[in-house]
Amino acid sequence: MVFFKNPKDMCTPAQIYFYITALLVFATLVFDMITLTFPYKPVFHGAIVFIWACCLAWMCDKGYKTVSWILVSLFTILPTIIILLALVVLGVTFGAMSKEERAQEYQKIMSKEAAMQ
Repeated sequence: MVFFKNPKDMCTPAQIYFYITALLVFATLVFDMITLTFPYKPVFHGAIVFIWACCLAWMCDKGYKTVSWILVSLFTILPTIIILLALVVLGVTFGAMSKEERAQEYQKIMSKEAAMQ
């Protein structure tokens, strides 16, 4: 049994994790190219993604497919839930303000920044 596999030979949870995070790594690489930063983060992240996908495939091969599905779900669904909760909390706070109140808050922020310079 080989630990490092071709993504096509991996089990379904490992493939789903690999392809979703490969898209994220590609998006990070494109962003780093646009902002002209050195793309060491996407390269490192890509290596970690591949190793983790191989770990998930290894768990499937050992008979722990359910554990593999749970781990994939935790790493994809949990951050989504956290982001949605943050948006709801921030959205409720921001949505409770009228247009005039938002304009006043913006002016306060801008005046503080101007005073700092």
